[in-house]
Amino acid sequence: MLQTKDRMRLVALLACAAVLSCSSPPATSVVPNDVVVVPTPSASVSQLPEAPPPPAEPFMLAPVKIAMGDLVLTPSHVYWLELRFRGAKRPRTGSLPSARGLLGFGAVLMCDEAGGALMRVDRKSGLQETVAELDYNPFSLAYDGKRLYWTGAPCTGRPARSDDPEWLWSWDTSKGGEPAPLGDRDRNYLDMVTTPGAAYVSDRFGKGGAFRFVDGGKPEAIVPETEQPWVVAVDERSFFWSDRSWNLWETDVQTKKATKHGPLGDMPSDAHLFEGGLVIRTSTEVLVLSRPAMTIEKRIKIPSYGDRGGGALAEGRYYLWADGTDRISRLDLTTGALTVAATSAAQEACGVAFDKGTLFWIDRKKNAIFGWAAPPFR
Repeated sequence: MLQTKDRMRLVALLACAAVLSCSSPPATSVVPNDVVVVPTPSASVSQLPEAPPPPAEPFMLAPVKIAMGDLVLTPSHVYWLELRFRGAKRPRTGSLPSARGLLGFGAVLMCDEAGGALMRVDRKSGLQETVAELDYNPFSLAYDGKRLYWTGAPCTGRPARSDDPEWLWSWDTSKGGEPAPLGDRDRNYLDMVTTPGAAYVSDRFGKGGAFRFVDGGKPEAIVPETEQPWVVAVDERSFFWSDRSWNLWETDVQTKKATKHGPLGDMPSDAHLFEGGLVIRTSTEVLVLSRPAMTIEKRIKIPSYGDRGGGALAEGRYYLWADGTDRISRLDLTTGALTVAATSAAQEACGVAFDKGTLFWIDRKKNAIFGWAAPPFR
C-alpha cells in the first residue's frame, strides 16, 4: 500500500510527465550530449537566386532648342548643334523655310536669318556650355577622336560666295581654344564622315567633289568636282558615297580609283561600316550590304520621317535608329533580328548615339537630350 506521502509524490511525477509530453520537442530532437546534430539545410533569403535589378529609367541630360540631328559622344561630353534664328544681317535671299524643313536631309535649306551654336553637356555633372556661336545655320557634326568638325551653308537659291562666312570648322577637343575654319568659303560643304585623325567632306550643290582634311589641315580631293556626292561612310582604305541617282560608289583613298556598286533605291541619310559589311539607312529603308561585293543582303522598310538625324553602331553588331516616335529600333547585323526599346520618356525621338551601354537621343517634342543605361530591347 502506498503511503499518503508516496501517493502525493506519484501524482506529482505523473503531472510533470504529462506537462513534458505536451511542451517538449519531438523525441527525435533529443540526443545525447556527445552527438553533434547538423541542421537540415533550408532555403533562406540569402540562398535564393538574386532577382535581376529593375531596368534603369531614362534620364534627361540637357534641354535643347532646335537641335540638328547629329549627336557626338566623347568620354566626357555630349555635343550637338542648335539652330537659332536671329535678325537678318544681310538682305534676305529667299523666304524663311520651316524649322522642320531646315532639319531635313534633302536639299540644303539654309537662310540668312539662321544662326546657330555648338553646344555640349558634361556627361557626369550635367553642366551645359556653349562652345561656339555660329553666324550661319549649322548642318552636320562629326568627330575624329580628337577634333570636332561641323558645316553650314547659305540659303537655297544661290551658291556659296567668297564673301560668305566659312562653312567648315574644326575644334580640337584636347586643347580647347578657338575653332578654326577649314577649306574655301565658296564651297558648299555639307555631309561628313571621319576616321581617326581625318574628316571627309562633300561639296554638294556647289562646285562639287569630296575632300579629306587630315588633322585640320589642307583639303585633299578624293572625289572629282564632276560629282556632287552624298557622303556614306569611310574606313582606312575606302570612301563610300552616292551619286545623284542614288548609286553606291567606293573610292580607294590612296589610289582614288572609284568602283560603282549599284543602286540604293533612295537618298542615303546615315551609314556605318561593320565587320564584313555596311549598313545604310535611306529615306525609306535600312539596307545591310556584304563586303567586298556590296551585295544587299537585307532590306527593312521604315516609315516616312524627315528628321531622323544620325543612327549609331553599338557593340560592333547592332544598328540603332529612331523614327520620330517613342521607340528606338535595333537591328542585329549578324542575325537580322529586329527589336525595339520603347519608353514614355520619348515622344519624338531622333538623332541617336550609343556609348558603353548607354543610349542617347534627341527628342524634338520635349526639346531635350535623353540618356538610357542598358535599355531593354524586345
